[in-house]
Amino acid sequence: MKTLIILFLSIGTLNATPPMDKVSHFAVGSTIYGGSYCLSYKLTNNKVASTIIGLGMTAAIATAKDVHDRNKCGSPINESIKDLAYTMGGALAASVVIKITF
Repeated sequence: MKTLIILFLSIGTLNATPPMDKVSHFAVGSTIYGGSYCLSYKLTNNKVASTIIGLGMTAAIATAKDVHDRNKCGSPINESIKDLAYTMGGALAASVVIKITF
């Protein structure tokens, strides 16, 4: 728990604020991971497998969404990569929080 508090304190000292779009990607990534993890843990009762499934589902959904945005909306590739990074960052943050609380 001390590590998590230090992490949040260090994030609060940063001067740059990410755009709302990136915050949304982070939140959606953590939500997808959390849902996938919980469902797979109920089915498998295995934390490692559930972590892999949760991260895999988040990566698959985020990649599909970014490919769709690239093809249909013409978003630049560097924005798609940033979006994917923020989404996976949310999933990784959720995996740390879930591992601490379970």
